[in-house]
Amino acid sequence: MVTVVSYIAVLVGALGITLTCYIGLLKIKLI
Repeated sequence: MVTVVSYIAVLVGALGITLTCYIGLLKIKLI
C-alpha cells in the first residue's frame, strides 16, 4: 500500500515538474 502511494506521488511530482517546464518554455517563446 505504501509503495503504491509513493509511486503515485512520484508520478504526480514528475508531471508537475514537466508541466512547469513546459509552461516556462511557452512563456519564453511568447516573450
